[in-house]
Parts: sequence; C-alpha cells; structure tokens
Amino acid sequence: MNESIIEIKHRLSKIEGLKDYQRELEQRYEEISQKLEVAMHIAEKEQQDVEKLQHASLASLVAWFAKDKEERLVKEEQEAVKAAILVSQLQQDLEITNAELVKCEEEIAQEDALRGALEEMQKQEALQGEHGKEAAELYSQLEQEQLLDKELQEAIAASYVVTDKLRFAVSEMSSASDWGMMDIAGGGMMTSMIKHSHVKEASKKIAQLQQDLLRLQKEVKDVHSIDIAPMEIESWLSTADIFFDNFIFDFMAYSRINKSYEQLKAGLENIIALQDQLLDEKCQCLERQNALHTKIQRLFDEMEQDE
Repeated sequence: MNESIIEIKHRLSKIEGLKDYQRELEQRYEEISQKLEVAMHIAEKEQQDVEKLQHASLASLVAWFAKDKEERLVKEEQEAVKAAILVSQLQQDLEITNAELVKCEEEIAQEDALRGALEEMQKQEALQGEHGKEAAELYSQLEQEQLLDKELQEAIAASYVVTDKLRFAVSEMSSASDWGMMDIAGGGMMTSMIKHSHVKEASKKIAQLQQDLLRLQKEVKDVHSIDIAPMEIESWLSTADIFFDNFIFDFMAYSRINKSYEQLKAGLENIIALQDQLLDEKCQCLERQNALHTKIQRLFDEMEQDE
C-alpha cells in the first residue's frame, strides 16, 4: 500500500484522540477561569484591607494600637501577597492551557483536508487497480448525487427566503381582514387607516418577494420541472375607502382583502409543500450518498486485503 496513505491514516487516528484531549482542555480552561475570577476578587479585597490599615484615621489608630495594629497589618499584607501569588499562578496555568488548546485545535482543523487527500489517493489507487471499472462507476454515481445534493440545498435555501416573507404577508393580511370586519361593523376612518396600513406592509413584502420567487423557480427547475405562480395583492382605491367611509366601500375592501389573503395563504401552503418535498428528496439523496460511501470503503478494504 502507498506509504502516504498509511501516514495520513495515522494522522487521522491521532486527531481522533486529540478530540477527547480537546474536550479535557476546554473543561480545564473553564475551571481555571472560574478559580481565577474568585482569586482576583479575594486578592482585590485583601489589598483593600491593607490600604485601609495603612491609611487609617487618627481615631482609628488609637483603637488599633491597642489591638497590635502592626501585627494586624503584617498579617493582612501576607494574605494579600498569598492572594496575588495565587492569581499569578492561575493566570500562568490559564495561558499554558490556552496555548495547548490552540495547538490542539490547529491539529484537529487539518482533519477535513487530510480526509480529502486520503480519499483522493484511495480513489486514484482504486481507479488504476484491478477494481478500476467498479470504482469508476461508484465515483460517477457519487458525483451525480453530490451535484443533486448541492442543487437541492440551493432550492431549499431559496424556499426558506420565500416562506419567511410570505408568512409575514399572510399575517399582515390576516390582521387587515380582522380590521376590515370591524370597519364593516362601523369602525370609522381610524379603523380603515389601520386596516390599510396592514395591507401596505403586506404589499411591500410581496413586492420584495417577486425576485425571490423567480430565484426559487430557477433553483427548483435545476432539480425538476415546476411552475410557481407569481403572487400579488389586489389593489383598490384605498383613499376612497378611507375618506368615503360607508358600507359599500368597506365591504368591497373587505372582499378584496380576503381574496388576496386566501391567495397568499394558498401560495404559502404550496411553497411549504414544495419545501417538504425538497427536504425529503435531500434526505433520500444523503442516504444514497452514504450507501455509495459504504460501497467505496468496502472496495478500499478489499484492496488492502489483496495487498
């Protein structure tokens, strides 16, 4: 077997061990940090006690002399020194642990690159060996699945952008519908203004959404054929509805709001259904990739046994 492959596998094995060591270092770093915080607090308090004794008032001096002030001062200074030494030791421990943690993380960060290099070496070895035809077929299938996975991920990401904005628009139109019902019941000009403010916010979001829908349609078509209908909010004379406030205008506005609301809600349901379908396809794609990886690894194992 190629010596480089053996070396990379050895390094990957060491990295697996380093992951446990990294967790131990992280735990130690956290413990030292907590101890250091406590020690710094104690050191600060001890130093304050020393300063109080050193700058005591005349009246306090008389009382302290009776209680061996010098002895008390020496004791406080010793406690302050001990606390300062502990802080210094903990700071050094923290620096050493952090340096070791950084070194460990740098080693672990090479894992992906090493695995990629190992896979490429094994691939080339398999393609050139007696299993070359079988390996070529497996890698061809894997590349197709990886390409599909990428296209599915892009379509899913685009669908989330659309559903987020659609949910906002549907929520605003739902509020507009509620205020529209109040307007019919005699809410007045203020009710009409609030109603149309919700419609306006929904319209802004839908206007922003058109480009996102086009992007989603493009991304989904990379996976399979589908048509996504454009969405809009039916417009009407909102100024007339506000200033000519009567049952006819209120009912017309309410009807059109509800029509737009139902269209947007149906659109949201369709996009969510599409999103679920894409997520299901991605799961199946990942399962096929895992199966192919297993077959490829089995092929590598057979090659090692042959050697």
